[in-house]
Amino acid sequence: MAALAVVLLAGCKKDKPTLNVSDSEVTGTWRKNGTNEFWCYRGDHTGCKYNTDEGFSEEFPSYTYEWSVSEDQLRHVTYEQGVPITRTYTITAISSSSMEREEEVGTYNLTKI
Repeated sequence: MAALAVVLLAGCKKDKPTLNVSDSEVTGTWRKNGTNEFWCYRGDHTGCKYNTDEGFSEEFPSYTYEWSVSEDQLRHVTYEQGVPITRTYTITAISSSSMEREEEVGTYNLTKI
């Protein structure tokens, strides 16, 4: 009976609700917490990444991308030798001043500057 209860309770686990993130929530410049790495999201859906420790800036970024958001999925499209490469991130939390973003290698917190 106890084993059956554990199986039933595990099957009732609620999925985390999907966020419905808007373009305006993402638009702006975000700093990855604890670093000098910045992510820009412009209103025209272009963006850039730069790290000031490496000598880059918004005017001279390490790379640029086109971005879009749908529900909780944030997509970056970059082009390498004319070939589009899409990276998808999951936004797990967002407010007017902070964003939590899951990537393949981990979850990162960003602060809007």
